[in-house]
Amino acid sequence: YRIVNRYHLLDFLTGLPFLLGLFYEDFKNLFIPVYFNCWSAKHILTLLLSDVYRVLRQEESQLSHKAFVLGSSVFCILFTSLCSIHHLQRIDDPWNLFTSLWFIVVTITTVGYGDYSPAMWPGQLYVIFMILISLYIIPKQLE
Repeated sequence: YRIVNRYHLLDFLTGLPFLLGLFYEDFKNLFIPVYFNCWSAKHILTLLLSDVYRVLRQEESQLSHKAFVLGSSVFCILFTSLCSIHHLQRIDDPWNLFTSLWFIVVTITTVGYGDYSPAMWPGQLYVIFMILISLYIIPKQLE
C-alpha cells in the first residue's frame, strides 16, 4: 500500500495556494483550482462502489460498475476542462460557460468546428494536454 498516491498529490497542489495565502500577504489573490478535487471524489466513489460490489458478489453489477467509472471519468474530464478553459479565456476574450462547454465537447469528440479556439498560448497549451489526457483516460476506462 502506498502512503502517497496521485490523489494525495492532487489534494496538496489544490490546497497549496490556500496555505500560502494564509501566511504570505502577496499570495492572498492567488487562484485556487479547487475544481480538480472532483477527481478525488470520483476515486473515492469508485472505491466505495468496488467494495459494495465485492460484498454483493454480483456479476451483473460489474457492468454497471464499469459504466459508472466511465461516466464519472467523462464527467470529470468535462468539468475540469470546462472550468480550466473558462478560467484561461477570461484574460483575453472571456467566454461564458456555455461557450466553454461547447468548445470542450466539440474538441473532445474530435468534431472541431473551428468556431471557437483559445486565443492565448496558456489556453492552447491546456487544450493540447486536455486532448492527450482524454485520449489516455477514456480508452483505459473501456478496458
